[in-house]
Amino acid sequence: MNWLDVNGTVLRYELSGSGKTTLVLVHEMGGTLDSWDQVLPALNHARQVLRYDTRGAGLSEKIDGKVTFDHMADDLAALLDAIGITDKIAIVGAAVGAAIAIHFAVRHAARVGAMVVTSPPPASLPIADRQRWVAPQPLKPRACVASPTKVSPTPTRRKSGTTPRTSASSAPAGWPMTRRVLPPSIACSPTPW
Repeated sequence: MNWLDVNGTVLRYELSGSGKTTLVLVHEMGGTLDSWDQVLPALNHARQVLRYDTRGAGLSEKIDGKVTFDHMADDLAALLDAIGITDKIAIVGAAVGAAIAIHFAVRHAARVGAMVVTSPPPASLPIADRQRWVAPQPLKPRACVASPTKVSPTPTRRKSGTTPRTSASSAPAGWPMTRRVLPPSIACSPTPW
C-alpha cells in the first residue's frame, strides 16, 4: 500500500497495470479502493489503473471539518500530480465516486479523456455549472460509439446489421440526457484516451 500527503490530506492509493493510458476508479461512500477488487483484473492489462481511498474513507486520513466534492476533486488532481500522471485520464465513479468524477471533469476538464459514472447523487453537479449543464442543448448530428479503449464519432451498424446510426435522434435512449448533463467535450470526444 502507498500513501501520499496531497492537498492537505493523506490518501492511500494503488497504481497497477501498465500502458500509456490511465484509468482512475473512484469508490462509493463507505467504500475503499478495495471496492474495485473484482473488476481490477479485467481492467489493468493494457493500461495503468489508479485506485485510491478518498478523503475520509478506508485508510486515508479521516475528515476533521467540512469537505466538499470540489475538495475531493482537487484531491484527485493533486494525487495525479504527485504520482506524475500528466496525460488525460479515463475516470470511473460509482455513487459518491460519480459525483467526485463529475466535479473533477468540470474543474479539470483538460485532464479528462473519458468518463463513466453510475448513480451519482442528484445534486452532484457544481452549483455554478448546474444550469449550464442541465439546460437543454442542441445535439450534434452524429453518434459516438463508446468502447473500453476509445470513443469514436464514426457511425456504426447495429448488431442486426441494419441501418447505421448517423444521427443523435437514432442514438440510445440515454444518450440525449448524457449530452445535456455532461460537457460536450467529455460526453462525446473523438480522441482516444
